[in-house]
Amino acid sequence: MLAHGSTEMCYTSGILPLVYGKRLAIMLEWLWQSRAVRYTRYTIETLLVNALIVSMLYQLIVYLANRRFWRQTLPAPPDHAPAISVVVPLRGKSLDTLALLHLIAVTGPTDDYEVLLVIEDESDPAYPVAAEIVGAYPQTVRIVLSGPAGSHVGKLHNLSAGAGVARGDLIALV
Repeated sequence: MLAHGSTEMCYTSGILPLVYGKRLAIMLEWLWQSRAVRYTRYTIETLLVNALIVSMLYQLIVYLANRRFWRQTLPAPPDHAPAISVVVPLRGKSLDTLALLHLIAVTGPTDDYEVLLVIEDESDPAYPVAAEIVGAYPQTVRIVLSGPAGSHVGKLHNLSAGAGVARGDLIALV
């Protein structure tokens, strides 16, 4: 039996003998103090301490590498921003897209910005909506008539036609 306040395990005192019986408690205490268990416990504790040290070293290396990275000076911004073309296929769309089209036309990230509203033909129900947007933003928005899709998928046909007439360096497909 160990002294009171000891950090070693003691199975013969406390609630364990009451629950499992005195004989099992004595066996567990003997097993806990046996050489193999002590060696295994020591090995596990050593591995855990070593893992903690390696983890701390890894965190230190990452911190130092990030500190070096953030000290670098930023490259100078480009002289001019690239031209951007936004291609919006409008096959069969109607008033539900009107607010979105206004937002796309207004929020130009650069001065050289265009929005291409691509429709198959003038009989499309989205044509009046597109004409209204072009009337509100004539410098930014254009209507592109792509013609009948034929055997192609309508949206892909419209996107291809819009990308073909886009003037921007960057093309955003919506």
